[in-house]
Formats: sequence, C-alpha cells, structure tokens
Amino acid sequence: MGIEGVDIANKLFPKETGEIPYEIGTAVVVVSGFEKQLLLNPSLVSEQFTSEERLHCEDKPEKLAGRHAGKIAISQVLRYLNPHDVSIEPLSSGQPAVRLSGWAEHSAGPKRIHISIAHDADLAAAMVLSSPQNLPSPGIGLDIASVDRISEAIGKHGDRFLKRQYTQSEIDESSGDMEILTEKWAGKEALAKALGTGFWRDGVAFTDVEIIGSEANLTGGALARARELGYSSWRIHIQRSVSDTIVSYAIIY
Repeated sequence: MGIEGVDIANKLFPKETGEIPYEIGTAVVVVSGFEKQLLLNPSLVSEQFTSEERLHCEDKPEKLAGRHAGKIAISQVLRYLNPHDVSIEPLSSGQPAVRLSGWAEHSAGPKRIHISIAHDADLAAAMVLSSPQNLPSPGIGLDIASVDRISEAIGKHGDRFLKRQYTQSEIDESSGDMEILTEKWAGKEALAKALGTGFWRDGVAFTDVEIIGSEANLTGGALARARELGYSSWRIHIQRSVSDTIVSYAIIY
C-alpha cells in the first residue's frame, strides 16, 4: 500500500479496530499534464488501456486520466506489472468496477478489489480498497469538488441552493466560507457513492448526509440505505488538493 493509502486508511478506520484487514490505494492525476503526455506519446493510450476502457472513455482525457489514477491506486495494493491485466469498466449503474487478468488476478488471489473514481476541474482521482473474501466488504466513495464550482452554484442560486444541499447546522457552521461548504459537498458526495447510490436515488437527499466538523451523520433515506446494506459505521477524510480543489474519501462498514 502506498504511503498516502496507509495514511488515509488510518484516518478512515478508528484506532480501536486494531489491525486493519483492508488495504487502500489512492492516486490523484492532473488531467492537463496527463493530456500532454498522451500528445507527446500517442501510443500510451494503447499501452496503458484495454480496448474496453478506450471504448468507454471515447478518448476523453479526463476519463482516461481517471482510469490511469485507478490503475496507479490498484498497483499500490496488488503490485501488478502490466496495465492490460487491469480493466476498469462501468457497471450497468454507471459505477466503475475492476476486472483482473494475468498477474494482477494472481496477485489479488482471494481478495476483492473495490474502486471509486472522480474528476472535477483539472484533477482526476481514484480510491481502491482490497477486501478479504472472508470479511464483509465496506462501501467506499471518493469525490472531488472545486471551490470555484460550488461558489458559482451558490452565487447563481443563493439560499435555494444552500437549503437544498445543506442542513441548517452545516450552513451555520460554515458561516459562508466557500472552502468549508465545498468540503461538506465533497464529503456528502463521497458518502453517497459509498452507499452505492447517488443523491435523489433510492430516496437519498443531500440533507440526509450532514457533516459537522470531521464527523458525518446519516438520517432519513441515507440511514435507511445504510441499514438495508447492513452498515452501522461510516467515516470521512477530507483534504485540500491543488488549485482550491477538495478531495474527500469515505468508507462505510
């Protein structure tokens, strides 16, 4: 597991759980830098991505960058060598799933590999969790949100946006600080992905996930969904990346 993956795993799992039975890998890729690499060496696309991945991504740099970040994160938990041994393909729900072959499949053994990918502004990021088959699989979620995007939405829609997306306690705590509001947004989205649903699906609303300080609370449809899946605990880790962009990691188990 990479250094950042170890650090995030330690933040997502409480210390009282003892030894963590899961491995986490993470990666953040600057899309414009990755696009320059592809322009300088067009053969990288065929070298790094399977035909299924290329078909799904339609040669769009941000989508390819997300897959590239995913493969870096996977390499941290599997130590695989050949990018074509890993294919990140969408499920019918649109969520990404990992298909392994060759050395990657051998390296994974009985482990299950879970992945979450996000991109916003000029960043693409991925979070991967390796789960033993004899243990319940946690849900994981990752989201990226730029301060500019959230500021623009609030500037355009005002109180209507705030009251639809945030609880009153979140609004009060943020005191209009756009970075704090963006952190809460990214945390909410990451937890929604960890639940296996987006907002407004399966009866889950934005205000069903409340983030106060570094703690996340689930109510309403979000709590019902967690209980339905047999989950009773959830945690988030939020950090600032480059260019006023927030990256949030979530796990529910």
